Parts: sequence; C-alpha cells; structure tokens
Amino acid sequence: MADWMEELERLAELRDKDLITDEEFEIKRQEIISSSSTEEHIGRPPGPNAERRPPSPNAERRPPSPKARKWIIIGIIILVMAGIGYFIGDSSSEPAKVPTRTVSSPMPDVICM
Repeated sequence: MADWMEELERLAELRDKDLITDEEFEIKRQEIISSSSTEEHIGRPPGPNAERRPPSPNAERRPPSPKARKWIIIGIIILVMAGIGYFIGDSSSEPAKVPTRTVSSPMPDVICM
C-alpha cells in the first residue's frame, strides 16, 4: 500500500476517535492527495483528459530505437562516401581540356600585289 494511503487511514482513525475535527481532517486529506498525485504521476503518460504541455528543455530524451539508429548510420555513410567521391573523384593534375573547333577562313592568307 502506498504511504499516502496509510496516512489517510491514520487520519481517518484520528477523526473517528474525535482526536481531530472534520475540518482538520479535510485540510490534511487535501494536502496528502495533492502531494501524492504529483509524486505518483511523475513518469506516467498523461490520461485522456490531462493537459498536454510541451516537454521541458531539460527533460531526458529517449535514445533512438535500433531501427532508427541503423538508418541514421546508413545515411551518414552515404554522405561521407558522396563527399569522398566529390573531392577525390576528379583528382587528375591536368586541367580539363575544353574541345575547340577550328574555323577555316574563306579568304586566303596570301596577299597579292
């Protein structure tokens, strides 16, 4: 049994023996219930009527699943290989030759006088 339940039972016994008033019982009961509800709901998923809040920046993040981790590693490997191919793929020391076309002139190069 939870500690807060034992505390409520103890308070009920005190009330039944007229050692505390109904008002005192009700005040203490509300304190116990409010403190126990915050302690017990930590780490549990919220119920259907619970208010949805964004996770705090300091909240612990779950590690990726093994399937997601596999795809992350595959993606990193592909990116690394593409980078290596880009930088090393065209490693010739000569600059690329641009093909040129020679055009013959319709006029002869010889000048007659």
